[in-house]
Amino acid sequence: MPTNMEMPLGVTIEKLETKVRLASDRPDDLVAFGELWIYEEGSNEPFCKVKGFTIRIKTFGRADKPKLTVVFPAYPTGKGFLTSFYLPNKSLWEDVTNLFLEEYTQVSGGLSAEEAEGLDERLEIVPDELDKKP
Repeated sequence: MPTNMEMPLGVTIEKLETKVRLASDRPDDLVAFGELWIYEEGSNEPFCKVKGFTIRIKTFGRADKPKLTVVFPAYPTGKGFLTSFYLPNKSLWEDVTNLFLEEYTQVSGGLSAEEAEGLDERLEIVPDELDKKP
């Protein structure tokens, strides 16, 4: 039977911060990569950084409207993926998800899922050509 090892840390988490980097030229539904920075009370530097979050555009069920989703870090198992960073507190999980989506909105200039889906096509437009009349 596995044993649990413990080490008391006495750490009080003061804040969580997200970092989002846009992904470009991707053939799949991935639009951004994310990191979660965890700060100890009274510190200006994170004591822990969790990498591997992704922001993706997904459509669920019969809904034809795409949605931005945050996928927590996971590793391949041969039959799929297993989440490697898990928050059992549903409220905290939702708060972290919303924090990532808010950061994505700022970094992307306010793109919605529908707008982000066609981003690669819009990036091919030369801004100077937009001012020219047909």
